[in-house]
Amino acid sequence: MAIIGMDRLLKSGRGGTRRRAVKSLGQSSLGTINAGIEMPWPPSLNTYYRTVHGRILISKEGREYRQLVGRHLLARGIKPLGCKLQVSIDAYPPDRRRRDLDNLLKCLLDSLCVKQGCRVGLYFDDSQIDRLTITRCHPCDGGRVVVTVEVMNG
Repeated sequence: MAIIGMDRLLKSGRGGTRRRAVKSLGQSSLGTINAGIEMPWPPSLNTYYRTVHGRILISKEGREYRQLVGRHLLARGIKPLGCKLQVSIDAYPPDRRRRDLDNLLKCLLDSLCVKQGCRVGLYFDDSQIDRLTITRCHPCDGGRVVVTVEVMNG
């Protein structure tokens, strides 16, 4: 796994900020992903949507997270894959509070998908994911997720 020195300001639990290097995906000339990506802890599904004047919209926090992931993928020249995929997620929560792991999947997976009018992402549609695993790991300062994407044979 290649470590790329892309800094990202993350909010800490005490209202301050800290810097973290973000690991990048490597992509071969054949379009297969050969490493994982480390990203900040995504917003929970409970904070991902907001209702404004009767319309359900993605929250500001959710939009900022999607933009962060998109900029990172674009800067690394990662192109979307058009085949069946296996996605593994290691979730390192920011603290020991009880939380449902499935609440972070929506924002995270949406951030990795190509959006309408934009060609940045790891895949074109969530339906390409045939196997999805998520593992809760030990808490770490600020929280993070490590996503590994593999092309499925056949």
